[in-house]
Amino acid sequence: LAQTLGQQRLSGVCLRRRRGKKTLIHSWKPTEASAKARRHSFDLGWTLCHLCWDSNQITSIPNEIFKDLHQLRVLNLSKNGIEFIDEHAFKGVAETLQTLDLSDNRIQSVHKNAFNNLKARARIANNPWHCDCTLQQVLKSMASNHETANNVICKTSVLDEHAGRPFLNAANDADLCNLPKKTTDYAMLVTMFGWFTMVISYVVYYVRQNQEDARRHLEYLKSLPSRQKKADEADDISTVV
Repeated sequence: LAQTLGQQRLSGVCLRRRRGKKTLIHSWKPTEASAKARRHSFDLGWTLCHLCWDSNQITSIPNEIFKDLHQLRVLNLSKNGIEFIDEHAFKGVAETLQTLDLSDNRIQSVHKNAFNNLKARARIANNPWHCDCTLQQVLKSMASNHETANNVICKTSVLDEHAGRPFLNAANDADLCNLPKKTTDYAMLVTMFGWFTMVISYVVYYVRQNQEDARRHLEYLKSLPSRQKKADEADDISTVV
């Protein structure tokens, strides 16, 4: 391959796994085309425009691995075993990519900034997505987010009832970024209601206790003249006798 390409411009390259051939795991250079290459960054420079790396055994994307591919327009990483997209996975190419294919992987979640500045139309369907606030933020920041979100199916979700449903439907039912706040507010409301109930109960008890004391005191005061009158009558009777 290196002898064929030489120093020519690479307008399109497709790296695939074939039967009987070793899988290209990390990277290669035009002058060192080898399946044993172990470098963690491409050295193809600005000449590479199309990279098709689908149907391999890639499980992760190292940060900044594409940073030197300044003219990269199409990146196909579909049908691999990628599970997570880190923050700087597409650093250096996010603004130049036109198509990014991550479909048919094992992606459950991505870093909330993984697709920042990404201008490409992303294909992320057929992944076991976990639908949560982070995914909601990521999709809102992506180009053509409505179409992208509609192709995302929630394998799992922070809300069990959303599992198996398109993310767009789940997002319409509930704002996934407000769930923790709502839970906190609900707990606070219950706590405040409990304290309020205790205060009201104490006030009611205090008022009733005061009313009872006042009633007893009033009855005591009312009984005083009656006792005095009886005492006077007894004195009169004694005098007469």
